[in-house]
Amino acid sequence: MSDISSQDLVKVLADRIVKYNVALVKNVGVDGDDSLEVSGKKELSDLLETLYRNSVRDNFYFFDCPLDVYKETFDGRFTDFKKINIDADVVDFMKSEFKILHQVKSRRVLQEVNYHAFSVDLECFNISIFKKRNFLKKELKKKGVFVINEPVVDVSPFDDVPLDDEVRFAEKDVTGVLTSNQVVILLDKIGFFADTRIEEKTQGEQAELISMITGYNVKNIKTYIKKLDDKSFEISDNYKKDLKFINSLLNSK
Repeated sequence: MSDISSQDLVKVLADRIVKYNVALVKNVGVDGDDSLEVSGKKELSDLLETLYRNSVRDNFYFFDCPLDVYKETFDGRFTDFKKINIDADVVDFMKSEFKILHQVKSRRVLQEVNYHAFSVDLECFNISIFKKRNFLKKELKKKGVFVINEPVVDVSPFDDVPLDDEVRFAEKDVTGVLTSNQVVILLDKIGFFADTRIEEKTQGEQAELISMITGYNVKNIKTYIKKLDDKSFEISDNYKKDLKFINSLLNSK
């Protein structure tokens, strides 16, 4: 379907996703046969990848379009945004767009049909979302606006301690400031948690105290404090980088 227009391909995709979902419901539990689900998902994923490529040719915007298409359609989408939000300027639009790019599951929609389940394994989509977020960060920075918090994916192993997933902006650059995880690691390294006055406090109280000092979200801090004592916690690459960075700070002369 490489020769089909992006607009027509969207119609095909929306129709086939609906039919796939209906067929899947009807065939649930039939002899344990999952061939329909596997083959159907593969077909829809391939069509989404075709839409991704065709969108460049047609300059067609959809949530997962490549960065070049996103840039080319930026002004037109800003104009549409301003029609609804009369007093908005381009910074307001970029802030809105940045937040939207973090609402992946709910925003992957074609003609009111959600396609997220068929796109999670498409690396091209993930790369483009990352590139678009970075593009907006750079453009906002030019306007004197900085992203100071954004959702972190799959960091907390603790279901009862949700991370701060709110996107926030500030009119100051916080580059060089330690992250909340780095702060917790640093405090642990210098013996903060070994102080009897701190040790006697609950992790929630410790987190509240650190939050008062740093301004960081209490729930995030509590998550990182829990990691210090969790022997089963599998250290991620990002966590290793934070450990290495703090050790380098402490060992520098």
